[in-house]
Amino acid sequence: MQLRKDIYNNLFCDLKEIHPSFWGRVVRGDTIECCISQAQYSFRVALLTKCWMKNWAEANGGSSDMRRLGLRCSIGIGTMRIVDREEDLLDGEAIYIAGRNLDYIAYRNIPVAFGMNSSNKDIENLIENNLLLLDTLLYELTSRQSDVLYYKLMGYPEMEISRRLGISQTAVNLRARNAGWQQIKAALKVLENINYGDYVG
Repeated sequence: MQLRKDIYNNLFCDLKEIHPSFWGRVVRGDTIECCISQAQYSFRVALLTKCWMKNWAEANGGSSDMRRLGLRCSIGIGTMRIVDREEDLLDGEAIYIAGRNLDYIAYRNIPVAFGMNSSNKDIENLIENNLLLLDTLLYELTSRQSDVLYYKLMGYPEMEISRRLGISQTAVNLRARNAGWQQIKAALKVLENINYGDYVG
Protein backbone atom coordinates (compact mmCIF):
# COMPACT_ATOMS: atom_id res chain seq x y z
CA MET A 1 0.00 0.00 0.00
CA GLN A 2 1.55 3.28 -1.12
CA LEU A 3 1.21 6.00 1.48
CA ARG A 4 0.66 9.50 0.15
CA LYS A 5 2.42 12.42 1.79
CA ASP A 6 -0.82 14.11 2.81
CA ILE A 7 -1.74 11.15 5.02
CA TYR A 8 0.98 12.17 7.46
CA ASN A 9 0.17 15.88 7.71
CA ASN A 10 -1.74 15.62 11.00
CA LEU A 11 0.83 13.29 12.53
CA PHE A 12 3.73 15.54 11.58
CA CYS A 13 1.89 18.59 12.95
CA ASP A 14 1.31 16.81 16.28
CA LEU A 15 4.95 15.76 16.52
CA LYS A 16 6.19 19.25 15.73
CA GLU A 17 3.86 20.63 18.39
CA ILE A 18 5.50 18.64 21.16
CA HIS A 19 9.05 18.71 19.70
CA PRO A 20 9.66 21.89 17.65
CA SER A 21 12.89 20.49 16.16
CA PHE A 22 11.01 17.56 14.60
CA TRP A 23 11.02 17.27 10.82
CA GLY A 24 9.47 14.39 8.91
CA ARG A 25 9.07 13.54 5.26
CA VAL A 26 7.90 10.63 3.10
CA VAL A 27 10.49 9.02 0.81
CA ARG A 28 10.35 6.04 -1.57
CA GLY A 29 6.55 5.96 -1.43
CA ASP A 30 6.07 4.25 1.93
CA THR A 31 9.08 5.16 4.07
CA ILE A 32 9.16 8.01 6.56
CA GLU A 33 12.40 9.75 7.46
CA CYS A 34 12.32 11.84 10.61
CA CYS A 35 14.93 13.98 12.27
CA ILE A 36 14.91 15.40 15.78
CA SER A 37 17.78 17.28 17.41
CA GLN A 38 17.17 15.91 20.93
CA ALA A 39 18.00 12.20 20.60
CA GLN A 40 16.30 11.32 23.90
CA TYR A 41 12.89 12.16 22.41
CA SER A 42 13.32 9.99 19.32
CA PHE A 43 11.84 7.01 21.18
CA ARG A 44 8.63 8.87 22.03
CA VAL A 45 8.38 10.08 18.42
CA ALA A 46 8.81 6.48 17.20
CA LEU A 47 6.13 5.22 19.60
CA LEU A 48 3.72 7.98 18.57
CA THR A 49 4.30 7.17 14.90
CA LYS A 50 3.73 3.45 15.45
CA CYS A 51 0.53 4.02 17.45
CA TRP A 52 -0.75 6.41 14.80
CA MET A 53 -0.02 3.95 11.98
CA LYS A 54 -1.62 0.97 13.73
CA ASN A 55 -4.78 2.99 14.19
CA TRP A 56 -4.69 4.34 10.62
CA ALA A 57 -4.16 0.85 9.15
CA GLU A 58 -7.11 -0.54 11.08
CA ALA A 59 -9.41 2.30 9.98
CA ASN A 60 -8.28 2.27 6.34
CA GLY A 61 -7.99 -1.41 5.49
CA GLY A 62 -4.24 -1.73 5.83
CA SER A 63 -2.55 -5.12 5.52
CA SER A 64 -2.49 -7.53 8.46
CA ASP A 65 1.21 -6.68 8.98
CA MET A 66 0.42 -2.95 9.13
CA ARG A 67 -2.40 -3.52 11.61
CA ARG A 68 -0.18 -5.76 13.75
CA LEU A 69 3.17 -3.98 13.52
CA GLY A 70 2.20 -0.46 12.52
CA LEU A 71 5.53 0.60 11.06
CA ARG A 72 8.92 -1.01 11.37
CA CYS A 73 10.91 1.68 13.15
CA SER A 74 14.66 2.11 13.15
CA ILE A 75 16.32 4.84 15.19
CA GLY A 76 19.81 5.97 14.31
CA ILE A 77 21.67 7.97 16.92
CA GLY A 78 24.53 9.92 15.43
CA THR A 79 25.57 13.18 13.83
CA MET A 80 23.83 14.85 10.87
CA ARG A 81 25.79 16.56 8.10
CA ILE A 82 22.82 18.23 6.37
CA VAL A 83 19.36 19.10 7.69
CA ASP A 84 17.86 21.47 5.13
CA ARG A 85 14.07 21.71 5.22
CA GLU A 86 13.82 24.22 2.38
CA GLU A 87 15.80 21.99 0.00
CA ASP A 88 14.24 18.80 1.48
CA LEU A 89 17.65 17.32 2.28
CA LEU A 90 18.67 15.01 5.11
CA ASP A 91 22.11 13.44 5.20
CA GLY A 92 24.41 12.17 7.90
CA GLU A 93 25.59 9.32 10.06
CA ALA A 94 22.27 8.92 11.89
CA ILE A 95 20.36 8.41 8.60
CA TYR A 96 22.82 5.75 7.37
CA ILE A 97 22.75 3.92 10.69
CA ALA A 98 18.95 3.86 10.80
CA GLY A 99 18.69 2.84 7.14
CA ARG A 100 21.09 -0.09 7.47
CA ASN A 101 19.24 -1.37 10.52
CA LEU A 102 15.86 -1.03 8.79
CA ASP A 103 17.15 -2.97 5.77
CA TYR A 104 18.43 -5.68 8.13
CA ILE A 105 15.03 -5.96 9.85
CA ALA A 106 13.07 -5.98 6.58
CA TYR A 107 15.41 -8.33 4.66
CA ARG A 108 15.22 -11.01 7.34
CA ASN A 109 11.49 -10.40 7.95
CA ILE A 110 12.25 -10.00 11.66
CA PRO A 111 9.03 -9.57 13.65
CA VAL A 112 10.74 -7.01 15.88
CA ALA A 113 9.44 -3.65 14.70
CA PHE A 114 11.35 -1.25 16.88
CA GLY A 115 15.13 -1.12 16.63
CA MET A 116 17.96 1.27 17.43
CA ASN A 117 21.57 1.43 16.34
CA SER A 118 24.42 3.81 16.86
CA SER A 119 28.12 3.84 16.07
CA ASN A 120 28.73 3.28 19.79
CA LYS A 121 27.86 -0.23 21.06
CA ASP A 122 27.81 0.93 24.69
CA ILE A 123 24.60 2.89 24.13
CA GLU A 124 22.95 -0.05 22.34
CA ASN A 125 23.72 -2.33 25.29
CA LEU A 126 22.43 0.30 27.71
CA ILE A 127 18.96 0.56 26.16
CA GLU A 128 18.44 -2.87 24.56
CA ASN A 129 16.13 -4.29 27.26
CA ASN A 130 13.92 -1.21 27.27
CA LEU A 131 13.52 -1.43 23.49
CA LEU A 132 12.60 -5.12 23.69
CA LEU A 133 9.95 -4.28 26.30
CA LEU A 134 8.50 -1.47 24.19
CA ASP A 135 8.47 -3.63 21.09
CA THR A 136 6.67 -6.47 22.88
CA LEU A 137 4.03 -4.12 24.30
CA LEU A 138 3.38 -2.35 20.99
CA TYR A 139 3.16 -5.64 19.11
CA GLU A 140 0.15 -6.58 21.24
CA LEU A 141 -1.70 -3.25 20.95
CA THR A 142 -5.21 -3.08 19.54
CA SER A 143 -6.22 -0.04 17.47
CA ARG A 144 -8.37 1.22 20.37
CA GLN A 145 -5.46 0.95 22.77
CA SER A 146 -3.23 2.65 20.18
CA ASP A 147 -5.61 5.59 20.06
CA VAL A 148 -5.46 6.07 23.84
CA LEU A 149 -1.71 5.47 24.00
CA TYR A 150 -1.12 8.05 21.26
CA TYR A 151 -2.74 10.80 23.33
CA LYS A 152 -1.05 9.58 26.52
CA LEU A 153 2.32 9.90 24.77
CA MET A 154 1.30 13.39 23.62
CA GLY A 155 0.86 14.29 27.29
CA TYR A 156 -2.92 14.74 27.38
CA PRO A 157 -4.76 14.03 30.66
CA GLU A 158 -7.34 11.25 30.67
CA MET A 159 -10.27 13.67 30.82
CA GLU A 160 -9.13 15.32 27.57
CA ILE A 161 -8.50 11.93 25.93
CA SER A 162 -12.00 10.90 26.95
CA ARG A 163 -13.41 14.03 25.29
CA ARG A 164 -11.40 13.59 22.09
CA LEU A 165 -12.29 9.92 21.64
CA GLY A 166 -15.88 10.18 22.85
CA ILE A 167 -15.47 7.44 25.47
CA SER A 168 -15.65 7.42 29.25
CA GLN A 169 -12.63 8.24 31.38
CA THR A 170 -12.96 4.74 32.86
CA ALA A 171 -12.61 3.28 29.34
CA VAL A 172 -9.53 5.44 28.73
CA ASN A 173 -7.96 4.22 31.95
CA LEU A 174 -8.76 0.58 31.17
CA ARG A 175 -7.33 0.74 27.64
CA ALA A 176 -4.19 2.47 28.91
CA ARG A 177 -3.69 -0.15 31.60
CA ASN A 178 -4.24 -3.03 29.17
CA ALA A 179 -1.77 -1.41 26.75
CA GLY A 180 0.93 -1.49 29.45
CA TRP A 181 1.08 2.29 29.88
CA GLN A 182 2.86 2.12 33.24
CA GLN A 183 5.62 -0.09 31.79
CA ILE A 184 5.91 2.12 28.69
CA LYS A 185 6.16 5.22 30.87
CA ALA A 186 8.88 3.59 32.99
CA ALA A 187 10.89 2.55 29.91
CA LEU A 188 10.62 6.05 28.43
CA LYS A 189 11.79 7.56 31.71
CA VAL A 190 15.01 5.57 31.38
CA LEU A 191 15.45 6.28 27.66
CA GLU A 192 14.72 9.99 27.96
CA ASN A 193 17.18 10.55 30.80
CA ILE A 194 20.29 9.27 29.04
CA ASN A 195 22.81 11.85 27.87
CA TYR A 196 23.20 10.67 24.29
CA GLY A 197 25.80 13.32 23.61
CA ASP A 198 28.24 11.16 25.57
CA TYR A 199 27.88 8.43 22.93
CA VAL A 200 28.01 10.46 19.73
CA GLY A 201 31.38 11.47 18.32
